[in-house]
Amino acid sequence: MHIPQAAPTPSPASPLLPPLLVLREALRSGDPELITAALGPSAAAHLPDDEYRRAVVDCARHGVPLDHIASLAERADAELALMLVDFAYELVAAGQDVPEDVWPVVRAFPGPATARLAAETQSPVAGRRRAAARALAAFATAQPLRTAARRSAVPPVRPAHPTGV
Repeated sequence: MHIPQAAPTPSPASPLLPPLLVLREALRSGDPELITAALGPSAAAHLPDDEYRRAVVDCARHGVPLDHIASLAERADAELALMLVDFAYELVAAGQDVPEDVWPVVRAFPGPATARLAAETQSPVAGRRRAAARALAAFATAQPLRTAARRSAVPPVRPAHPTGV
């Protein structure tokens, strides 16, 4: 008599889908709940910096609160701040409001990035002028994200080890 056996459970060494592939698919879904779930600690540990930055901007675009993103304070950098300013500019150019939670990241990495937004206050289009004024007011009052270490887009050069190793 032959007793059927259950199919073997895949071991962690041979998963059905690689974890990074699953994260990327969830991020591409456009579903705010999937995106939020995908940007937990696993994403913070596995996504390369450029993909992590794009995922943060996608969260802002889909209305996912940025405080739901794991390790944002540790992974935020000047490049992410610039990407968020570009996103804010797109919204202002369309006369739309910018999500308030992008400004703490932008404020953590000061620079001339908001100049384009300031120029929009002179737009001949009233909706753009109003949206720019609201965005700049929110930027001015936002508290900078408390980053673990102020990262720049280019990592600093480390000094040589004192023992010469």
